[in-house]
Amino acid sequence: MCARLRMSSVTIFLLLAADNLGQIGKVTDVSSILSNHAAIANPSISERSYGLGWVRTQLPGVVRLIGDNAGLWEIKDSPLLGSKDRSLLMIYHQGATVGYYSFMALFPETDSAVVVLTNAIGLSDTADWIARALIQDLFNFTDSRDYAALAKEANKRALGEFEQLSAEVSSLRAACLDSDPSPLAINSFVGRYTNKKLELFFINILSYPGDRSDRSDRLKDQTYELRYLYRSTFKWSLIHDELKKRGRYNAALATFYLLEFEVHGDTSDPDLLESVEVFKRDE
Repeated sequence: MCARLRMSSVTIFLLLAADNLGQIGKVTDVSSILSNHAAIANPSISERSYGLGWVRTQLPGVVRLIGDNAGLWEIKDSPLLGSKDRSLLMIYHQGATVGYYSFMALFPETDSAVVVLTNAIGLSDTADWIARALIQDLFNFTDSRDYAALAKEANKRALGEFEQLSAEVSSLRAACLDSDPSPLAINSFVGRYTNKKLELFFINILSYPGDRSDRSDRLKDQTYELRYLYRSTFKWSLIHDELKKRGRYNAALATFYLLEFEVHGDTSDPDLLESVEVFKRDE
């Protein structure tokens, strides 16, 4: 479900979706879609499993297992949703991409649902926190958890991941300095590199006085300074705020910000390796 709505509210959007569903008929295989297909984040005494795109959790229990808040707490330390005086099955889905979050929760025992769609992404998964607060109020849970305070703590942890990213990249460079040969001349890396599998994506390495830039689609706001890291590897890591200004998704993994060139012998004709994808330099 996309959160980039043209409607004025979630209510109108859901009514429109229901109307469209009435025109195409009933959704089939609902039981199969929502059934337990695999264990998730076990061990767990209570129900915690994965359907086809949906997570089944017995409340009180840990939620947020497929959203952007998933890695901010260890399972054993995660804030629970729900209260012990009321056991309730919750089936939920979390969505996210550049620009929005979504959270949908179904409660079969009460024929209830909670849907939260946002038109922006924050430091942590905002839709998750809003949905929890609504669910807490809907069922009058007695857990008394302060989700505003939890969201602030999650934001601190999310920023901390970017600090860890910077430290990890610095440690990687320090570990390779002793065995680091002299890098090739800057012009050795200049060129257009095309993805070998699809041939739809390419990366341009442009040369400017004093820098090396990765320009992925000829847009100025998509031009980044490449900084030499070690051997034939460069980094383009940015701080969190800069990522958001450029419309990029939250990503605090070092491998996401490293561009590795494959240098063929002593020649100055490298290929660009990006994770498991290979970008071949155009002739």
